[in-house]
Amino acid sequence: MYIGTIRSLVLIAIFLASLGVSARDGLLDPTFGNCCPADSASLGRVVIPIPVGTGVAEAIGAVELADGSLIVVGSVNLSNSAQSNQKAVTLVKLTPDGLPDPHFYDNGVMVVPFAHLQVERVVQALARRNAQSGDVEKIVVLTTQNRGGANTDPLVLQFNIDGSFDIAFNDGAALAYVPFDFLSEADDDQAAAMALQSDGKLVVLATMRGFVVETAFALARLEVSGHFDVSFGSLVNYSGYTYEYIEGADANISTALAIKSSDVIVAGGVGESDAPRATLYAVMSLGPRGIGVTHHVVGCSNDNRLTSLAVDLDGNVLVAGSFLGSTKRQEPCNLRLREEVFSPLSTVSERPVVFFGDLSPQAISVLPDGKILIAYTGCNGLDCDFLLQRQPIDGTFGDMPDGTGALVFFDQGADNQDALRAMIPLSDSRALLVGRAQTSVNTFAFAVARLIVREEEPPEEEQPIFRNGFEGAMPNADRALP
Repeated sequence: MYIGTIRSLVLIAIFLASLGVSARDGLLDPTFGNCCPADSASLGRVVIPIPVGTGVAEAIGAVELADGSLIVVGSVNLSNSAQSNQKAVTLVKLTPDGLPDPHFYDNGVMVVPFAHLQVERVVQALARRNAQSGDVEKIVVLTTQNRGGANTDPLVLQFNIDGSFDIAFNDGAALAYVPFDFLSEADDDQAAAMALQSDGKLVVLATMRGFVVETAFALARLEVSGHFDVSFGSLVNYSGYTYEYIEGADANISTALAIKSSDVIVAGGVGESDAPRATLYAVMSLGPRGIGVTHHVVGCSNDNRLTSLAVDLDGNVLVAGSFLGSTKRQEPCNLRLREEVFSPLSTVSERPVVFFGDLSPQAISVLPDGKILIAYTGCNGLDCDFLLQRQPIDGTFGDMPDGTGALVFFDQGADNQDALRAMIPLSDSRALLVGRAQTSVNTFAFAVARLIVREEEPPEEEQPIFRNGFEGAMPNADRALP
């Protein structure tokens, strides 16, 4: 079905919902943003161009502050030349209603100004929270930096919530390199993901080159102070590190990380083999200190891409990714793996009845009620948009006419090569989708959308209770009545 027809049906569904004909969770939040075409679906989203460099920018994550404002993290390309891998880490502050905060740096935008902190890729952002209040205190950003020639390493930056560098991190540096240089300092090591354990220690996952096999899964852990945790891992000469690889795989590519409530580390990616040609999900569980590992290899075909991990309320591992289907389009391959043994329990995805040719999951998360959110980039030819689904599908979520999901489009440029990069569950039954929106032929901007994941039930009015001629709400009345 053509994308224009889909959008027409979506707009009809939104219009009916606005009249009260249909009430669904998963709609764009009308109290947020002011972007996009001037129609009934114009709210709920914001597009922020970054006015430096080449105009090619994208958001990769966000954190929610105590007052409801947002710090959106991403990058902007600084050059179109041979040094086009030079990007600047960029922070954008949005007010609770989704508008750039004029009191934050340059009209809400802060581009890291230092040349020595230009990076090859900005990978992820997460929040450090106060142990007592739960409020965000620091913003941690994971990047890959080219340090000259073929030598690239993960680089962790830490910011205060006002956008300044946290000079208490790593003895005033406000950053920490995580070099996996076991064989050579010229190794091309790529940051993949990071996650915080319950004690605030930061686990960093990367793809490490040149050790036993072509590439391997590599992990390190930083103390809250930013120093390497030498108690992590089992390598004799490299305290603070560990590595793993899938037997028989020629290449192991890291992509995702999750931490269980017990601080057990779950790392994921793919293992590639040349003979026979296959790319399968590789998921491994390591103890809290990176010692002891369980491997599992699974997939939906011979050409899989793992993009995100989560842990459900029962401790099972949720895997989001895709595979190349028989029609040569990307199909969802989202699995639930049983705790401990990692045997597949079930798939947790269904393709919407009306949607794109390519449908690639980018993020997976678990709601407090155990339901699962999966965020996608969906493409039909040159037109790509965001999609949010809630599993299991019950026909009551989102603005798709069949209730199978929420379609989010920005329509800023000619081809609309928009791309989702992350999903962030918020504190008030809402979720944030961030990525990029194409604004013209060669430019992209930060794209942010906020959706109401679950409409809050109105509080029930207290009913009068009559007993022995007295009227009023009685303490423990629910226990007194049969």
